[in-house]
Amino acid sequence: MSETGSDFDNLPSKANYYNKFENSQEVCTGKCETEIVKYSLTTRGLEKHEGQIKNALAYLHKIYGDGKTPSKSEACHFLYYWIGEKLFGSTAQSPLTKTYVYSICGHINNYCTEEGNNSLVCGLPCNGQSDINQETFNDMKKVFDFWYDYGAIRTLLEYSGSEGIEKCKSYWQNVKAAHNKVVEHCGSHTDHDYCKNFWKPREDQIQQQLTEFQSELASAQDRKKREAQLASLAKEEAVRSATTTSSISSIIGTLAATAFPFLLYKYKLLPSWFGNNSNGRSRKKRSTARNRDTLTEDSSTFDSTDTSTIGPTDLAENSTVRSGVYTTPSTRQSTMNRETNNAPARQNIGYQNI
Repeated sequence: MSETGSDFDNLPSKANYYNKFENSQEVCTGKCETEIVKYSLTTRGLEKHEGQIKNALAYLHKIYGDGKTPSKSEACHFLYYWIGEKLFGSTAQSPLTKTYVYSICGHINNYCTEEGNNSLVCGLPCNGQSDINQETFNDMKKVFDFWYDYGAIRTLLEYSGSEGIEKCKSYWQNVKAAHNKVVEHCGSHTDHDYCKNFWKPREDQIQQQLTEFQSELASAQDRKKREAQLASLAKEEAVRSATTTSSISSIIGTLAATAFPFLLYKYKLLPSWFGNNSNGRSRKKRSTARNRDTLTEDSSTFDSTDTSTIGPTDLAENSTVRSGVYTTPSTRQSTMNRETNNAPARQNIGYQNI
């Protein structure tokens, strides 16, 4: 249900009667026109409302006229309160206003009476109206409307949100205040028609309705309070969850930002290291292979030609020759060359050919 004041504008008293009277465009003719003359509206401060009241009476006659259903008794009560409110609210209000209300009440009551029946079947509270003021009249109207609208008011409260509950609370406070004033008034005016015919038979019922509504209002307020607390807890939990998720994402992002450059560096370093080690191993393999071939060749030459000519005393010298194959000429060769200066020149031959 919506949270606007239009909810209260749709209560049965307004939807079925007050709004219909207020907005009627029916034309008052025939019997209606004869009836409206009795109200003497132009002499009672209702000149600006004359056309509206005529249209309202025309609506009443059309819907609740002679021989039509539903009975016009209920409608006439609301017409009385509607016109009375306009009379008391008129800027032309005077000490005679109370008398005007009493007079119009009598005309409506007579109009409501079935033809051929002199009893006042509508039972409008006309007697005593000349003794009440505007405030008391408004209090009587509020209590009457509450009694009529009670079922709808409870439904409105049941389906209201926080704002609607506050409106219902304000409504109940106003009716409760009016109820207290009516109790006071009828306590000292038991002979008035309103007190005798309406209030006294329904006093206990209306008191019970006010008490029930107060209890339901408190329950509705507690319900909304719990809902608000649950909503607040849910919101806090959502914030905590979002904060935790954000923190975890931040941590993962930080770790990723730290680890990625390191992994990238390692990725770049591995191929270089692998290449350097592979090249080194290749060069070492090639060098070893060359040395092995040379040594094999030397060993083969030495073992096959010199084993029988080199004595034990020449082992150390032979070892020096083997270690210097790829470096410098032997000192033995230099000595031999000096000792044979006068000998004819010889062709230079590598050690591997000795």
